[in-house]
Amino acid sequence: MNLNKIILNDWQSFRGEHTVNIPTGLVRVTGLNRDNQGANSNRSGKTSLLNAIVGALYNKTPLVATTSKLINRRANYGSVGVYFNDNSGIIRHLKHPKHGNSVFLNEKQITQDELERFLGMGFDAFVSTIFFGTNYSDFLEKILRKPADAKELLTSLLPDLKIFDNAWEWTKKRIKECEENLQNIGLESMELQGKISSLED
Repeated sequence: MNLNKIILNDWQSFRGEHTVNIPTGLVRVTGLNRDNQGANSNRSGKTSLLNAIVGALYNKTPLVATTSKLINRRANYGSVGVYFNDNSGIIRHLKHPKHGNSVFLNEKQITQDELERFLGMGFDAFVSTIFFGTNYSDFLEKILRKPADAKELLTSLLPDLKIFDNAWEWTKKRIKECEENLQNIGLESMELQGKISSLED
């Protein structure tokens, strides 16, 4: 499941609706502040775009304490949608006149718990392992400073780490099978050489 599109509607610095298509492969997020030429790429919406991904999935971001601050300051409500290459999509509404504060998965309204089960991890695990942006290292440091928080984070990651354990076990088994096959081939080769030698005599 790879991210391929973000649709922002009055989300943080993005006024109105904006669609950002995400190409496959490594993506570099940069920007140009046309309102303030001296700012270069500062305040051009890079962090707002990254926050949109986390906000859509978890209704919060590491750097914004309240969801009302995720809405553009000139708007009354906002939304963000993230779409993936498997045709799934998540839309988060904030203070929407019809939907209120809600989240939809594939056009069906669900709870945050249901969404996190679909994603396979909670907010802290996502931010600490998949998503790193500007100033997010401070957030990670705060989590790991408390042993209880660090334990909770690591515990939430264990199911994902089990995948690597299973892959390693499968790899070791395949290596052993290949070594046994090579040994059998070596024995068969010696046997054939013996038969050839006896025929030559």
